[in-house]
Amino acid sequence: INHLTDNQLELSFTNLKDIIYLSKQDKAHISFEIPNQIYVDKSYDKILFRTYKNQLNNFNLEINDFGQYKINNEYQVYISKKLDKNYDYIYKLCYNILDLVFPLTIRNRQSGDRLDIHVGTKKLKDFFIDKKIPLELRDQLPLLVDHKNEILFIPGLYQKNTEGLEKIYIHFKKIKY
Repeated sequence: INHLTDNQLELSFTNLKDIIYLSKQDKAHISFEIPNQIYVDKSYDKILFRTYKNQLNNFNLEINDFGQYKINNEYQVYISKKLDKNYDYIYKLCYNILDLVFPLTIRNRQSGDRLDIHVGTKKLKDFFIDKKIPLELRDQLPLLVDHKNEILFIPGLYQKNTEGLEKIYIHFKKIKY
């Protein structure tokens, strides 16, 4: 907290007790605020201190052709017919000539999203809980969805198996600052 506020914030004993109490809670996600000064978020076994309130930045990018795209200043996406191993996450989308590939959409999660798994479907929310993905990160992860709004890929977490003789590659790279 001293580092975040450049030694400008003095915490009271009550503030410290509240932060310790928050850390001992069994709930997976809890937030606490010292009004307009420090925001504290507990997510599973991690506690994050911030000087700003976390805000959700919705994104929804429709992709109609091959090329390079930037998403929410977080990811760079390249869609091509050739494999490029310079990217962090690569998804191989297989299809048949008669299948509609485009438009593809890259967006953040929405209420009711489901994943196809080997034995049926699973709510995306439950998938994230099982993987212990922090609440803050869940809203920032890009989801690649097809024209039927089915989730095809979540970088580093999920790939839907597709079939066909033709292939395109979707390359994701996390932008480093």
